Amino acid sequence: MYLSRLTRFLPAALLIGGWAGPALGSPILPGFDLLHTPDNTAFVQIPNIGNVMLRSVPIPGLGNTDTIVKRNAGITTFPDTIDIELVALSLTSVNPIQMGNSFFDVFVTINSLGLPGIHPLSTNLPASRGQMTVNHNQPNGGTFDSFFDIFVELSLEAVGNPTNRIVFTDNVLITGTGASWTHTAPQGYPIDPRFPSGGFYPGTITHTGPHPTVVPATVPEPTEWLFLGSALGLLAAGRRRKG
Repeated sequence: MYLSRLTRFLPAALLIGGWAGPALGSPILPGFDLLHTPDNTAFVQIPNIGNVMLRSVPIPGLGNTDTIVKRNAGITTFPDTIDIELVALSLTSVNPIQMGNSFFDVFVTINSLGLPGIHPLSTNLPASRGQMTVNHNQPNGGTFDSFFDIFVELSLEAVGNPTNRIVFTDNVLITGTGASWTHTAPQGYPIDPRFPSGGFYPGTITHTGPHPTVVPATVPEPTEWLFLGSALGLLAAGRRRKG
């Protein structure tokens, strides 16, 4: 009889106790997301030209990072929505475009942090702001949705004569849903005290619009270490065959 009564009241007790409430997890601090754009995935639309495919121009000192997102607030309860800003973007055209009898390289940039190594900006861009809604629905992470209202500078520079320039600003809205994140840094993720992660590391993000795919940034292994690893592997294989 007592077991029957307990079974009858247990579901209500669980609901009252908060089991149906927001998911709890380790807090996320304000921080930065360091991301990379695979070549030939992003594009920009140039009037009278059409879509121009873009490639990454890594920001010096941050591995292959070409995109930096700033999270302006922390999160202690989930789900929660915070303000974010795209503070750095460094891309260029895969190939020059032809306008009249001249060829031009296209640079697509944001640099609200004033970082060295990003193609110089000549315009005062509005901030590229957005929001992120984060769910902690996995033991070590979860999923998130995001959107950005992006303002970029497009700089068209004549090949071999960069003083011959055409500069204008473009505005585009991109959104992404269901991207994954974790509290654990991916292998090779850049570590820089200027850009703390805050305990949040995004996975691959798929956006609508002209910047559709970004992935976690990495620091490539030095070439000499790759060669050393290959040489040691060959040496070990030779020893095994002799034995």
